[in-house]
Amino acid sequence: MAKKATKINTEKNNNSARKIARKVVFCSVLIVSLWWVFWLGSQCLFMIDVPVLTKWLLSAEPSVNFVSVTIWIIVANLIALAFYHWSLRDYSFLRIKDKWDIAAYVIPLGLITILLVSRSTAFEVPIITYIIAMVATTFCQQLLTFGFMQTALSIYIGASIAAVVTCVMFYLGHFMATETFTFMGITMVAGFILFSWLRFKRGNIYLANAVHVSWALAMTLFF
Repeated sequence: MAKKATKINTEKNNNSARKIARKVVFCSVLIVSLWWVFWLGSQCLFMIDVPVLTKWLLSAEPSVNFVSVTIWIIVANLIALAFYHWSLRDYSFLRIKDKWDIAAYVIPLGLITILLVSRSTAFEVPIITYIIAMVATTFCQQLLTFGFMQTALSIYIGASIAAVVTCVMFYLGHFMATETFTFMGITMVAGFILFSWLRFKRGNIYLANAVHVSWALAMTLFF
């Protein structure tokens, strides 16, 4: 009888473990899939042609395109925020850890000042429009990817694995496979790793966002 009871308990434990494993896999795949839906419907407009959306939002002059796409990305992230709030409501990634989360923004503020003084346009767009678009869209990328996705994944697969998965998804989402081993590609991949690591170590997205927006503005200034 004791052996039979032990066997039954073992089977129950195995069934329970399998159910938990299936839940982890299902939830992780769902989280990544939802990220792809919002990513393809917003940020990708700056990288690739997205059926319907590209034709709808990128059919005017460059400055109008920048404004329309930026507004669309913000709207898409607000929808993602509503869904995230409904399903999870974990906003730990928005908690300020210490003064460095704020002090780091001295660098992008300095770059913005230099750009306003030295440039009138960027990519055929008025410089102020370009700066606002870059600041808004980089924050949206951080919020959607390293905020929503990385936080949600960490619940099911742990913080360290979630950081790795998030980094890989962010890389794939930039559709840069053919450019990976160029100087710019290697630099960007290093940036993706840094974003995930900073989110993992700091527990929030502020320092990663400061680095991200500084990179975006510096590329405009030096290239």
